Amino acid sequence: MLTSKAAYTENAFLLYTETAECTDADKKLLAAPYPALYELAFEKDIDCDISIKFLIEIAKNAVSEISHNPDIEVLKIAPEPKQEALLALARSVPYTNGWEFVNAIWIKNLWSKISDVFNAEIANFEGTVEEYFRTKDKNLITSGRIFFHLVESKDEEYPFAFLATYSTGTKDDVKHFPLKNALEEYKDRKDLIKLLSSINKAAAKSSFMSEIIENGELFSPLKFSAKEAYLFLTETPIYEECGIGCRIPNFWKKKYKASLKISIKEPAKLGLGEIMSFSPEIYLGDENFSPDEIKKFLSETDGLAFLKGKWVELDREKLNQILAAYDNIKNK
Repeated sequence: MLTSKAAYTENAFLLYTETAECTDADKKLLAAPYPALYELAFEKDIDCDISIKFLIEIAKNAVSEISHNPDIEVLKIAPEPKQEALLALARSVPYTNGWEFVNAIWIKNLWSKISDVFNAEIANFEGTVEEYFRTKDKNLITSGRIFFHLVESKDEEYPFAFLATYSTGTKDDVKHFPLKNALEEYKDRKDLIKLLSSINKAAAKSSFMSEIIENGELFSPLKFSAKEAYLFLTETPIYEECGIGCRIPNFWKKKYKASLKISIKEPAKLGLGEIMSFSPEIYLGDENFSPDEIKKFLSETDGLAFLKGKWVELDREKLNQILAAYDNIKNK
């Protein structure tokens, strides 16, 4: 249990305790805040004040980003935090002393301090990054230097292309090669099995990936249909949990919200019928679609649709609800 509390300041935070006796964990935190927060990031179910819990949450995010970076085994330097991760944390700041100072920049500064602890420790560690993290948490899954890439193509039948790669090289010269090159580079079967360990974990959780591996297709570029691409995209969290880096098209990160917008027609003459005249329209993001277009998409596609020059994920349940609401308004 931690009795310490934190008061957030403009650029950092101040630690203090309101009790006369401090636990050993409190003493470590007060004496060396950043190394202590880094160590606490590997702990589970920590009993502490919300002001400290938020600092630990930032440290946990930093550790997760480091351990799941497929290049970390080669680089051995903590990566820069992703902006979306910083913004997500900024939206969850607890209402505590100094909360108004906390923003994405503030969080990034703390994140960098946590990263510095990792950088210093790994520089003096004799062994792999995976072995290092095992000393912190034996159950922690680290990245396996494997990347899955999905890109759009111009083939109408197979509009997506897939390629598996791996990272290799030195700290100052990281390179990425198609996975088939690993068969030549790793003459020792044990080293190859270790490299492919994250893929084996993914295959155990995904029948789709298991089939690709069993067919011997993983070591070659593949063509994906829209249905296959959609299945792959929905499974990316599984692959990432297994330590595989996923590089996917930007459209998947940008969700297009389906909505029904209603406008009131300008009355041509004064009368109740004219005043109550509504015009419903269906939108996916900022684009307007007719009901017939939406019905056609739903009948022909499963998950992904190519709408007006860009791919969009279809929320079938939501769109069917909107169509029903559209018909209900039109029939009144």
